[in-house]
Amino acid sequence: MRNFLTVILILVLFMTLQQGSARAEEDNASETGTFTKITSFVKRIFREGDTALYLSGYAYHLRGVYSEEDLKDTNEEAWGGGIGKVLIDEKNRAHELYLFASLDSHNHMQVLSGYIKQWRHSFTDRLSVGAGFTVFIMSRPDIFHGIPFPGILPVASIEFRPVTLLATYIPTISENTTGKGNVLFVFGRITFGK
Repeated sequence: MRNFLTVILILVLFMTLQQGSARAEEDNASETGTFTKITSFVKRIFREGDTALYLSGYAYHLRGVYSEEDLKDTNEEAWGGGIGKVLIDEKNRAHELYLFASLDSHNHMQVLSGYIKQWRHSFTDRLSVGAGFTVFIMSRPDIFHGIPFPGILPVASIEFRPVTLLATYIPTISENTTGKGNVLFVFGRITFGK
């Protein structure tokens, strides 16, 4: 039930940002505060960015960390999906806002919403590679009893527009946590027009 409420809360926040940005006036040039700059940039991503559909399906648990016994009880089919907005800026950097839900390693639903920034190198108009980071708020039943918590992880991608394959590495954070970490999480993105 707590995960369901988290999904609803994150979805409401996501949609509120999107609706607010659709009605937003052009940013006032005299506004210089950090919060104002961040909210203006979020609005720009929603206004100018392409709509994206995210799909997941694989969470590779590093074999040097997980025993055969552990792997028998571990879900590597992390099925799920989400929605978002993607803006490629003037310097060829990708900025993404997303809402995502998928199965975790224990077959429970995990929910996250966040921002991805990647520095990209384009080989052609359609083919590029990127690397950067994601900052997010996440809820998992096995961490903090489902209470949402913040995180930051590395992200890498290879894109052949409109399809992008992304991956992030989840390290071990603490020996005291229930999960071991050391997971390569692979997911995809398909972009559409605005």
